[in-house]
Amino acid sequence: MEPQMLIDIRESGVRGTADFPRLNKNDTLWSNDKEIERGKTVETVELTHVVMLNREDWDRFTECLLEDHDWLDGEGGTSSDYDNEGRSFGEMYKSGEIEKWRAQAYTYAMLVACSDGLDKPILVNPEGHSYARYVGRMHDVDCIWPLIMCAVGKAMAVMGVD
Repeated sequence: MEPQMLIDIRESGVRGTADFPRLNKNDTLWSNDKEIERGKTVETVELTHVVMLNREDWDRFTECLLEDHDWLDGEGGTSSDYDNEGRSFGEMYKSGEIEKWRAQAYTYAMLVACSDGLDKPILVNPEGHSYARYVGRMHDVDCIWPLIMCAVGKAMAVMGVD
């Protein structure tokens, strides 16, 4: 499965909040959404890519979230706006600074959507793996959509795509 569109928008800095299930690594979007209903964490996310799948690929992807995909490999992760001045996590734990780091932490996520627009997009943080390790639902995606499309437009202009 290859995406219809895979646009890198890392430079845009588009952020939002999202719900992720406390119990992760669900195989289907349906089971992932049920886990969000049972218990969730709310996380700040920074979008790295916009991925568009056609209907057939979207259905397959959302029914097999644990399947490997080259376009997920090496993506995702977590960072923080907290300036740890090069100190390791161990040093931050010892000094108690880790809570400051966590308070300013955010998750890198790819926004994955179906090109027909019939389903709400999902957020995927593969945490460096090639499968949808963590899948979330963005808050107020309709409000942030113009920012996302602006970032896509800028990325495409840089690539020389009309």
